[in-house]
Amino acid sequence: MKNGDYEIFHSLDIDIKNFDYHHHDFYEVYFFIGGNVSYVIEGKKYPLMPGDIILLSPYELHQVINHDETVHYERFVLWMNETMIRSLSDETTDLGRCFDSKAENFRRLIRLSKSRYTSLLSSFDRLCDIFYGESFGKELMQRALLTQLLIEINELLDQQDYNDADLDITHNDFIINILNYITKNLTGDLSLQRISDHFYISQYHLCREFKKNMGISIHKYVIGKRLALSKQLIEKGHSFSSAAAGSGFVDYTGFYRSFVKQYKMNPKEYAKNIKINPGNS
Repeated sequence: MKNGDYEIFHSLDIDIKNFDYHHHDFYEVYFFIGGNVSYVIEGKKYPLMPGDIILLSPYELHQVINHDETVHYERFVLWMNETMIRSLSDETTDLGRCFDSKAENFRRLIRLSKSRYTSLLSSFDRLCDIFYGESFGKELMQRALLTQLLIEINELLDQQDYNDADLDITHNDFIINILNYITKNLTGDLSLQRISDHFYISQYHLCREFKKNMGISIHKYVIGKRLALSKQLIEKGHSFSSAAAGSGFVDYTGFYRSFVKQYKMNPKEYAKNIKINPGNS
């Protein structure tokens, strides 16, 4: 992010291919304006309508699927780190509550009424203008608008009354079970043999069904999850070798190569970017 705390951008594209599965180190509010896309998060597919809001927490693997490359794809994306959200909250109001998947009223997708859509669109437009401009009181105005947006999003969550079926949100129970198994055993043996034995299926069937539903191989998914965990460990000050071992990589060379391939930088460069001084690598 440009200033380390938050960033917002407004994008309008055409002829966009599907995005690869990826994750961020920060929170994301995705505001869909137009196009024909679905948002896939950890095995669940969310078909989007204009005005839909998607909420993402750090390190959640997600992907946008573009169903029609001839249609303009427009969205706002707001990124915030935990420091920013905490600074806007107070002792009685946790503005990060809307990202808490364990909260009773948590919804990944918020569907807006026409009036709310108009109001939110105006707020996102205004925040974008201020972020990229140099107006008087810029910092104060940014904080005020971010606070207003997060309050409104939390209020909207309290007002949502629907289930996944109402919004055509789909998932495959078999794939969800595999994803849960991977998450619980991320630092252990996740070979195809081990996973297929656990679910009493052939390796061929496992790979075929996973790729068909997730759009990526099971190996690539596991590597992505382990890399996300390794970044969290580096951020906590772990040495690079400790982060590699603690995220399930059996050797440092494999971890290093995967890290560079995924993030276009090595672990030391990543630690420097986030101003972390880990122990000896």
